[in-house]
Order: sequence, then structure tokens, then C-alpha cells
Amino acid sequence: MPKAKKKRSFKSCSTAQLIRLGYDVDDGERKIPGTQWTKDLFGFGDLIAFDADEILLVQYTARGDVSRRHKKIIASPIARRWINAPGRAIEIWGWYDFEKYHRVRLTPEDFLTR
Repeated sequence: MPKAKKKRSFKSCSTAQLIRLGYDVDDGERKIPGTQWTKDLFGFGDLIAFDADEILLVQYTARGDVSRRHKKIIASPIARRWINAPGRAIEIWGWYDFEKYHRVRLTPEDFLTR
């Protein structure tokens, strides 16, 4: 019997890429009981990862939704506090196929325009 193909997702691709980059990774999404909905860590973190230098929150999405996610994150007071703390980072990963992605790293300056 042939093996079933593993379903690819932004989550699985992002997790695998973070591991390749040397991060330890965990899921930032929580399932809301009794629903099909999930809640991101702090409202914007799909994945939480760390290495020797930083703790990184990653919001993964389709490539076309990067600017919308960026606006959502910079509107968050929690994200503002996160990004201003030493050793913390936030990135948005916009996937446009399951092999290629655009990586946007937020900076404290992103939050000044708000």
C-alpha cells in the first residue's frame, strides 16, 4: 500500500525552515474548545522560536496577506512591548508556494508610524 502524502501547510513549512535555521520551535496557536478556531499567541504569534540570540515570534501567512498582517501586528500594544524588549523579534513569513517565502522582520521603528 503506498504511503499517504503528508499534507503541506504554512505551519509545517515554517516550522521546518526555522529548525533548518537553528531555532527550537513550538506552536503558538491554541485551539479554542468546541470550535474550529485557533488563537495565536498574543494575537499574532503562530510560532515561537528561540536560538542563542533571540526569542522570535513568527506570523505565517499567504504572500498576499503580509501587509494586512503587518498592520494588525503594529496595532498591537503587546507586539510593541515585545519588539522593544532586548533579545526579542517578530517576523511575518509570506508563503507563495510551499518552497518560497518572503520574510519581513519588524523593527521598533515600524511601531512609530502608528
